[in-house]
Amino acid sequence: MSSPNAWANLARTLGLTPYEPTAGYGPGVGFRQVLRSLGAVGTEPSLRHWLYGRRHGVEVVVLNYETGGGSSTVAWTGALARVDPPLFLGLNLSRQGFLSNLFGASDIRLGDPAMDEELYVLGFDPARVASFLRPDLPHVRDLLTRMVGTLRQQELCVTDSAVLVSQTGSHAEPEPLGRMLDAGIWFARTLAARRAEVPRDDDLFRMLEWQAYASAAGLVFDPERLTLTGVRSGAAVEVALETEGQKTHTGVTVHFPSSTGLGLTVRRTGLPGFLQGLFGQDIKVGDKDFDEMFLVTGYPEPAVRALLGRPNVLGVLKAVGARTSEVQLNHAGMSFRLPGCYARADEVGALVDWAELATRDLFGATDTLGPYR
Repeated sequence: MSSPNAWANLARTLGLTPYEPTAGYGPGVGFRQVLRSLGAVGTEPSLRHWLYGRRHGVEVVVLNYETGGGSSTVAWTGALARVDPPLFLGLNLSRQGFLSNLFGASDIRLGDPAMDEELYVLGFDPARVASFLRPDLPHVRDLLTRMVGTLRQQELCVTDSAVLVSQTGSHAEPEPLGRMLDAGIWFARTLAARRAEVPRDDDLFRMLEWQAYASAAGLVFDPERLTLTGVRSGAAVEVALETEGQKTHTGVTVHFPSSTGLGLTVRRTGLPGFLQGLFGQDIKVGDKDFDEMFLVTGYPEPAVRALLGRPNVLGVLKAVGARTSEVQLNHAGMSFRLPGCYARADEVGALVDWAELATRDLFGATDTLGPYR
């Protein structure tokens, strides 16, 4: 079992920054979702901190997490590397086990018995995934062989946007964890290079009206990453199409023009309002629907209530919270993720408008979009 001081030393040795996470982690979570869960920079050493930064030019995270529950809880140390651009295959690759196909559809066969025996593979379109992971191509076979080799010593989980290399227990030794990171980085870079060789899914691109919206709204559309970025009312706004397993989401991230000056965290919760206080501080703002949806912590409490009581901030959070459980707001920004692909220009425009409305209400921009709708 590593200690908090050893974990802090690991961060310094690897050149990573410790952050207080605002959500839990599980294998298969997309990299953007991990980034959204990075809270304030950690000050006092803690094993809870997620260590984030770049290594060899690739975004990485080192973290502790758990799987299972109760007496079956297993502790893990994971090294996560970002796949950039994402694959957009709905890919989920992990260890093949005798229970792998028990509760769902059979996995995708790659055509090599040795590989198929070791690797459990899922994706949106089996034919596209099998074409992407063709073991008859020497460089792809090398990739798959290295994946199998990793699984014989550690655990591996590969998705469209992240590669996780992990091992059981809590570890903080810089050298082995550096090797785990380097393995994940190699996989992430190789997958991104393979993506450049394979024709993209034109059906997905034809469905999106984001380029037209970007041109009209003064935003930038990145066709490789399927993102919209720009500045609205001083806030940096990003809208991204995300995949997690075989599900598609539309994520919105807002970096405020400056800190709100308050230490606060607002998270969507599924707990009834009367139970939320049992699990720590929960500030009530006096709006019944909002107080039922969100868990609020922060200081000073009167200032937090005043900030969240602003009509457009309250209205946007309630509107988003009615559509998804994935909503967060803190001193530096706001993020939310909605199920499905918001492909039409008016749909994605409404998401950007929500982000701008909340920012203007918080920071007093003088130009107006009109009342919350």
